[in-house]
Parts: sequence; structure tokens; C-alpha cells
Amino acid sequence: MNKWLDEQNISEEAISVFKESLVCYGAQAWRSSLLMSYVGFLTIIRDRILEASPPVGFTVLAWEQKGRDLRNPDKWDANAFSCTQQKSPEPLFLVTDDLRHQVTFWKNRRNDCAHSKPNLITEGHVESFYSFLISNSSKFVVNGSRNSVLGLIKDHFNPDKTPPNTPLDYLINKVNTSVEQSELGDFIDDVLSFFDDNRTRFENITGAMNQNKINFIDASYRLGSTDFKASIMSKLVDLPELIVEVLRKNSQFTNELNGHAQLVRILWRRHLFLSERNDSNILCSMLNNNLIPQGELDEVFEIVFEKDIQPNELELMTLTTNGFHDFVRDKIDSGVFRNFAEANSARKHIIGYFDSTELDATLCNKLYDDFDQTWVADDLASAFNRYFSENSHKVAEYKSHGLECPRELRGL
Repeated sequence: MNKWLDEQNISEEAISVFKESLVCYGAQAWRSSLLMSYVGFLTIIRDRILEASPPVGFTVLAWEQKGRDLRNPDKWDANAFSCTQQKSPEPLFLVTDDLRHQVTFWKNRRNDCAHSKPNLITEGHVESFYSFLISNSSKFVVNGSRNSVLGLIKDHFNPDKTPPNTPLDYLINKVNTSVEQSELGDFIDDVLSFFDDNRTRFENITGAMNQNKINFIDASYRLGSTDFKASIMSKLVDLPELIVEVLRKNSQFTNELNGHAQLVRILWRRHLFLSERNDSNILCSMLNNNLIPQGELDEVFEIVFEKDIQPNELELMTLTTNGFHDFVRDKIDSGVFRNFAEANSARKHIIGYFDSTELDATLCNKLYDDFDQTWVADDLASAFNRYFSENSHKVAEYKSHGLECPRELRGL
């Protein structure tokens, strides 16, 4: 129950009531615990109705009266219960009759607690009601709330109505509490279509991803309910280009990729490091979350090695821990210095390896043999010359092997 409570986006009043129920549960005061948890449930019901727009079938006046009834301190709980049962003229909640009957059952058990009736209330009753809450509270969503929330999203991203960069927190909380689980898939489709239909001129010309869409998905990952995040992820598995843009904004989104091995492989093979983008943070987040199998690391490192990028210190530590420098050494031992195009593009990785290790005889002989030539990998040679001119201890390591200075490595 504590875990469920931590995951809910509900009012402080409701949280306080549920915590009191848990205190009573711990003290084995079963009647008090059940009574308070039932009040917490009705508080959620009340809050969702008060926060919602008038559903289909309700006039504004009738809806305002409903709000006044729920604010009446003497009768709000009875009115909230009535709302769970209402089916005419229109239902407030699109739930099954069986679920309405279950609410009635728990209302009667609440009465047993409040009026000291002789019916026995046990630990099992409290735990059963907790299970009822965990399984069903999210189903009590005001009829028509999906369209209402979609309207709020459209208003939020309309610069005539909402200033740019206004935080999205309240919108995500609205989705959490106002869109029924069974409607989340269609709701997300509507939201993504809205963003696609409202691309900026720059995005249309350049083909760039809609930034509002990226921001919305990032906020949904950070603040969304478990059901909301699962529904979004079910859509994103077929949209790797969008996933990459979200990862570039927030690499912690890799946590959502657990269990999607094929998608992870598609991402690092086809979508990272394109157009000279340095996506080292995304790749390292994948590695830190064990999303890439050991047997695929050489393929990953081959992609990284070919890119003219510079991982930061923390990223380099992650790559090295996973064997990247061993891969670089194998490349050197296999003669990469004579593959000019590859050596030039990989110069930062090669220099990074030299900086991480003591120069042994094999490495120094490679330097001499491959750079004491007329034709060499020019960009790599220039990088080596700068590196050796700034690191005299590396020059000393080289000279300790009794080798002369290669003609193209004047820094030695």
C-alpha cells in the first residue's frame, strides 16, 4: 500500500487520510483503518470531479451544483458515493455495474466501522479494501475527461494562450488522474497526431522532430503514472527516431528500454551518432543499464571508433570499463595506423588510449614503423605531435625503448 501511495498523483488531503489509515493498520485498529481508507477513496473521487470539466450530458449549472454538493462539509462523502453510482441522466464514471456494487459493499463495511455494528471487521477486510484501491481507483475517471485533457494540451501549446516553456507538470498530472486506463492508447495517438499537425515552419523545412512532442514525452516519463508510461512506451517501440530525440534530451529514458532488446539494437546500430552527433551519453547509459549484451560490444565499439567524437571523462570511464580501450589496442595491433581514413577519424580514441596506458615496446615499434614513412595518416600524426609536445613523460616512455624519432612524429 505504501508503494501504491507513493506512485499516486493525489491531493495532500487524500495522502494524509491514507497515511492515517496505515498508522491505524499498524496499530491493529482495523475499524479505524478501514474507515479512513474509505474516506481517502471518496476524497479521490471528490477531487477528480471538482477538477474535471462538465462531461457530456451535464449542463454548466448542473455541474456547478454537483461541485457545491461535493464542497458541503456535512454531506460531501455521501454525495461522492452517489456520484460513483450515478447512471442517469448520464454516468459520471464509465465503470461496470460490478464495480459500482463493490463500492456499495465497501460503503456498507464503512458503516459497520462508523456505527459500531456487530459485524466483525478484521485485518483481512482492510487488506482487501487496499487491494480494491490498488486495482480500481484509476478506473474512476470522469466521463469525457479524455477530450477535456486533450483540449488543455492544445491550449498549453498554443502560444496565444500559454507562454512558451511553461512547465508541463500540471498537464501530466491531469492525464494521470483524468484519462481512463482503457483510453490511454487512443489518447496518446490523439496527442501525437496533434503535435504532428502543428509542426513549426523550421521543423517542416529541416525535417527536425517536433520539439513540443519531445518535451511532452520527456515530461510523461518523469511524471507519468505507471500505466501512462507503459502506454507511451507501447507507441514508441515503433518510433525509434522519436526515442532517440527523447534520449538526447534525457538519457535516463533508457530505463524504459529494459525488455526491448531488439529496439535497443536498432537504436545503437541505426540512429546514434548520425550527422556527427555525439551520442556518447546515450550509449553509456545503455551500457550502464546492461541493455547491450556482451557479445555485441565489438559491434558497438566499431561504430564509436569510426566517429570523430570526444567522450567526456565519465563517458570514457564507462566505455573503458566495458572494454573499449582493449578494442582500440586490438585495432592498433591490427595495423589501423596504415588505414589512413579510419586512423584519422579515430584519432581522438587512439590518443585517449595512449593517454591511459604506459607505452610498451610493441606500441612504440608500431609508432616508429608506421610514422617513419613518406605517407602517413596526417590528421592522426598532427594529433600525436600535439599530444607528445604537451606530455613529456610520454616522450620519455617512448625513448626508453631505444627508438629513434619517426620522420612524421616530430613531437618525439
